Amino acid sequence: MRRTAGFTLFEAIVVVALVSLITAFSLPFALNWKMKAVLNGNARMFATDLQKVKTNAIRLNCPLVFLFSEHGYRVFEDSGAGGAIRGDWKQTGQEATLGEKRFSEGIRFTHNFSAQRLRFSGSGGNKAGTAVFTTGNGREITVVLSVLGRIRITDMQ
Repeated sequence: MRRTAGFTLFEAIVVVALVSLITAFSLPFALNWKMKAVLNGNARMFATDLQKVKTNAIRLNCPLVFLFSEHGYRVFEDSGAGGAIRGDWKQTGQEATLGEKRFSEGIRFTHNFSAQRLRFSGSGGNKAGTAVFTTGNGREITVVLSVLGRIRITDMQ
């Protein structure tokens, strides 16, 4: 009498081999998709923060400063609160920190803003510049800030 329920060893090996092949071919695409999403998320976070800070500088009629590092940025009021000097690019006295962000692991951040900083004035003025976000495999997204304050994201690939 022959058993008909269940799988044979050969069938199980074939299924495991097929699943392994499908995984081997799809894994690089999935990892690339994930890194692209992380890159896009970091660029959009930065562009959104630029827009918020620009709007708040006008609303508060106060200079707001981005201080950049290799791994992120800090935003603070350059208002002169607590005896500090207004517009001196330094956070002193009681000038409030408005936010601090770190970029995701594996994202390289470069920019052409002078002296690692950017300021939005209360009158709406700012300097133009670009920030480039790059992954380890060379994919880039650029955030462009025009002198008129327009912020746009360009995918270089």
